[in-house]
This record gives sequence, C-alpha cells and structure tokens, in this order.
Amino acid sequence: MTPSRVTVEGSIAQAAEAELWKNIRDETRSRLTRAITIAYLYLLASLIVGSYLINSVKEVGRDAVYFVGWEPTELNVSWMTQFVWSYGVLALLATIVYVLTILFIHNKLPTQLALTVGRMPWIGSTMRMVSMGSFCQSMYQSVARSQTYGDALATASEEVSDAALRRWSAMSAQRIRGGQSLTNVLQLCPVRDQPLSAVCVMVENARSVDESVRVWHHATMECHSMAQSRLTRATQFLSVSGLLVSVFLAAFAMLTASMFMSVVLVGLT
Repeated sequence: MTPSRVTVEGSIAQAAEAELWKNIRDETRSRLTRAITIAYLYLLASLIVGSYLINSVKEVGRDAVYFVGWEPTELNVSWMTQFVWSYGVLALLATIVYVLTILFIHNKLPTQLALTVGRMPWIGSTMRMVSMGSFCQSMYQSVARSQTYGDALATASEEVSDAALRRWSAMSAQRIRGGQSLTNVLQLCPVRDQPLSAVCVMVENARSVDESVRVWHHATMECHSMAQSRLTRATQFLSVSGLLVSVFLAAFAMLTASMFMSVVLVGLT
C-alpha cells in the first residue's frame, strides 16, 4: 500500500469519525429536547385540567348558601380562586423554565445565564459533556494537523458552540502564546469534568506529537461516550419525574374538587 493511499484512507476514516461525533451531539440535543418537551406538555396538561376542574366546581358552589343553626351563610369559594391562580403561576413558571432549557440545549443563551441554567440536574451535566466533546474534537483535529496549542485553542474558539467554552478558548489561546503552560490553562476551563482532568495529566507527560494526538482522540471518544450514557439517565429522569409531578397535580385538583363538592352537597341537604 502506497503512502498516498494510506493518507487518503486515514483522511476518510477521520472524516467519518468526525461525522459520527457530530451525529452523537445532534442526537443528544434532539432526544433531550424531545424528552423535555414531552415532560412539559404532561405538566401543562395537568395544570390546565386541574385549574379547569377547580374553576368549574367553584362556579357550581358560587352563591350557594348553607345554614349554621338558623342563620343562612354564603359558601366561601375565594380560596378556590387562589388555587386556580396558583396553577396558572405554575404553568407560567414551567413555560419560562422550558424555554430557557431549550435555548440552553441549543446554545442560544448568554454566557452567564447559560452557566446558571447549566446547574440543572441531569440536563446540565449531559450538555456539559456534549460541549466538552465538541471542544476535544476541535483540539484533536487541530493537533493532528500539527497546529500549536495556541492556534488550536484559537480554532476551538471559533468552532465550539458553547458560549463559555468559546470565550475561554479565545482567552486561553492568548495565555498560551504569552508563555503559560497548557496544563495551567486547562485547569481554568469552565467545564470541569473527568476527561479534561485526565487530559491535563496525560498531555503534560506526552513525549511526542503522535502521543498528544492519541490523548485528544481518546478524550473525544470518552466525552461522546459519556454524553450518550448521561443522555439515557437524563431522559429516564425527565420521563419519570414529569409523569409523577403531572399525576400529582391532577390528582390534587381532583381531590380538592371532590372534597369541595361533598361540602356543597352536605350543606344543601
């Protein structure tokens, strides 16, 4: 096999691998968006049904009168209005959180707001691994092209979609060119997770460019593998928690309505 053919086959393999990693990131975003949307719709439906049920029962009891001894007393239904408003507020909050989460998944939020939303359990850790996978892939491809780490970080600042990583990469490129070591720069990364911690140690001890390439390649594979495993746990968490919360809210509204109706019937008899 001639050297040119080896180079061509290597380029094809790298392109196929890069496309596979990109598909993993896109699928992670898509599946996470779908799971969050389903959970949100379940929650919204339970809030709408619950508020409608409570409001309907409130209208039945409006102007109803019951007797305390011989004194007629009007039935108090104002607390049910508060219940309806509380369900409406919950629906508004759920909508705001849903919109922010979707924007966070697709990297449409400002840096500080994205960091805040990224603290959400399961979702935040999954998306951090997706962002780290994109960063490691960019670094791997740059190092494989024999670029310096300063140039590689500058390239990553243009290719990575995560706002915090993009800004950090641009600043880190300047630090590297200013003489700081790669290990010190990586320790300041806003996304701190297992693959990057291992990279800090292994890159520092790398003896050749080929070994550095292997380190970044392994880190990229590890990031995408962890993103897939975290996605599975995140979707399970969203499905179960969304269903349980929705059932609880709907059941609570039904219980409140049934208790109120029993009071009305007893008062009218």
